[in-house]
Amino acid sequence: QENGVLYRMIFRGWGYGNIWLLAALPLYCFRLFIYLLFSKPDLIIAIDLECGVPASLANIFRSQCIPIVYAIRDNYALRPTIPRYLRNPIQILDNWVVSIVDRIIVPDESRILEEYRNRDKFIVIYNCCKDYSSSVPPEMIERNNKPFTVLATGRLLKNRGIELLLHAAHYVADLRILMMGYF
Repeated sequence: QENGVLYRMIFRGWGYGNIWLLAALPLYCFRLFIYLLFSKPDLIIAIDLECGVPASLANIFRSQCIPIVYAIRDNYALRPTIPRYLRNPIQILDNWVVSIVDRIIVPDESRILEEYRNRDKFIVIYNCCKDYSSSVPPEMIERNNKPFTVLATGRLLKNRGIELLLHAAHYVADLRILMMGYF
């Protein structure tokens, strides 16, 4: 229990972005599949493909399907870090998950590929506020002598743009950066 919320951790550890994940990911998927076969949740929120596959597979074998929301669905097969020989199998697997789940949450329309026939399953929940900067002239923005403040949160890693943000800060006058998260 943490902050008054009861939870059960069924798999933990192995780190982030390392060679050990080659062993951990299949173990994780298998553990999740077995857990979902014998548990009775009211709803499954499968975050990313590595959760969507075992959740969809478990629903095939269950006598009563559990609604699945495939959250933060990403186009893994389009990532440049994925070897070319893995892109097609990953896309086929992702298409299969999309065909099984009840709803899919994406952060923008670009994540909804043209090939998806089930476009009504998709819900777009933007992960940032709407950009009004192009519609408001700079002279109309009142700053009251306060610095322009950028809040960066989450995993503040080089490959997620934190280094670019800090570099760009040198070129913006009167800028303050607040950071919350871990490096």
